[in-house]
Amino acid sequence: MAKEGIKYQLTVPYTPQQNGVSERRNRTLMEMARCLLYEKKMPLKFWAEVVNTTSYLLNRMTTKVLGDKTPYEIWYGFKPNVDHLKVFGNPCYVLQPEVKRRKLNQKVDMGILIGYSTKSKAYKIYDLKSNKVVIARDVKVADNGIWNWEAASIEGTKQEYQIKLDAIEDDDTIDDKPVRGTRPLADIYSRCNVAEAEPIDFEEAINS
Repeated sequence: MAKEGIKYQLTVPYTPQQNGVSERRNRTLMEMARCLLYEKKMPLKFWAEVVNTTSYLLNRMTTKVLGDKTPYEIWYGFKPNVDHLKVFGNPCYVLQPEVKRRKLNQKVDMGILIGYSTKSKAYKIYDLKSNKVVIARDVKVADNGIWNWEAASIEGTKQEYQIKLDAIEDDDTIDDKPVRGTRPLADIYSRCNVAEAEPIDFEEAINS
């Protein structure tokens, strides 16, 4: 530390106010972690994962102390990519690699997004089937979903999808709206020479 110009000092026992910068950072870290944890109704057993995720996010947020730059940018010299960020605690669907499943096995497993891998460009997922943490890249996160740990089902997304489904079923004019690249069946019949009834014999077919 002396070689790098770092002055090493210790604080007096039971006097955390002497290290105010670190204590305020710890408070920000814990308050943000608490919000993430209770927003998605996550069990307290995920406290370590939510703190790691909070630290991961804070390192990619701008701060006035660093001149509106992120700690990641100051450390590595370039701005971080945030396109991969997802909502902590959301239910997700993880694609199982082909080498780990048989031909007729399901391709995806249900999981909960609990963080980001620090060793590779991937997500940390809590597998609901095996109750283990897995590292996966191919993940589809359910938007605005909350996993009900007691009922073992998704809250929010299924209800929203059901409302949209009911709205489509109640719309009687849905068949009148042509889909892009297709035409209504009535339009096709009007353009084709289609007989209303099949002829009984050869003579009737000639006369028609």
